[in-house]
Amino acid sequence: MSFHSKYSFFIITILFFGSCSSPIFQESNLKGEFKVLEVQPISIPINNIIKNGSFTEWLSGTRAPSGFLPPFSQYSYINKKAKKGTGYEVVQKWIKADEGVDINNLFRISISDLQPNDYTFSINATLIKGPKVNIGVWRTKEAGKTEPFINPLLEISGETDKPKHIEMPFKIEEADTYIFCAYTPEGTPNIIWSDWIITPIPIKNP
Repeated sequence: MSFHSKYSFFIITILFFGSCSSPIFQESNLKGEFKVLEVQPISIPINNIIKNGSFTEWLSGTRAPSGFLPPFSQYSYINKKAKKGTGYEVVQKWIKADEGVDINNLFRISISDLQPNDYTFSINATLIKGPKVNIGVWRTKEAGKTEPFINPLLEISGETDKPKHIEMPFKIEEADTYIFCAYTPEGTPNIIWSDWIITPIPIKNP
């Protein structure tokens, strides 16, 4: 092979591999189609007993997120608010205080067969208007009647327009159906619920 032939081959080789190193500029010459996929952050799964506790499921035309029951509009009402990313937040506004009323008037979720164990109930919420909002727990009795179990379990109060994370441990000693309800003892507060979470507390080995 002559010098000129070797030189020409060398130049062609450089051009060939140089073009392969920057495929983004060669889209029109390649078969098929390039697609840039948006990478979303992967969230660490939480062992949340409330299956829709982050309100990711809210069927169109329904008054409450899947698994939850809406309040009676005489006392308060809820609206859906899109979260950043996926899912929704629950915006709850009170018309009048509803402490002590039948729990069927409250925004709530019923957890069937909650087994004896120590648990943590935690919420992510933003109090838009005070003075405060409580969450209590009721349990079912015979003939479908309910009775207060822990009331209140936790209270959301204080500074407004600031996201809050609140945790409260509680203990279940007897398997039953427990109902977690939001209510206000005074005033007409507004709140945004982002998450309701119940997680079992691991039993420590002696």
